[in-house]
Amino acid sequence: MSSLRDKIKKTILQHLAGRPFMDAKDVANEITGDIEREVEKAQVPVKNGMKLYLANFEFVSGENQQPFSCLFYAKSPAVLEKKINKYLRDYYGKEGFDEVDGDDYYYLGGQVAVKNCGWEEVINLQQVADRLMAY
Repeated sequence: MSSLRDKIKKTILQHLAGRPFMDAKDVANEITGDIEREVEKAQVPVKNGMKLYLANFEFVSGENQQPFSCLFYAKSPAVLEKKINKYLRDYYGKEGFDEVDGDDYYYLGGQVAVKNCGWEEVINLQQVADRLMAY
């Protein structure tokens, strides 16, 4: 990331040194473009041969709904499903969990639910950023 920092510094210094054709907006656009290219190139971290997955959920309480996502490392989709199941069963602690009905996990006497909306393998960090920005 230091090369990105160097590019940003160079762009700002060039602007300050009198590149008259670059206004502040041009400088910002050039820096933003550099950051976007760096994020696109960023490799997904691998941990002990496990892949990174983005699991998507929806928290439901009464008429209120809120989507959210979590990252999980797993060696296979089957292991991932087990990790997601454990995560959702422990969401409100063992005492708070009531039951599972399909993809819906109920807690606190049915007052709250979390819906498992599926998962996707993380290919690049831009994918994670895009998903989180959608909320």
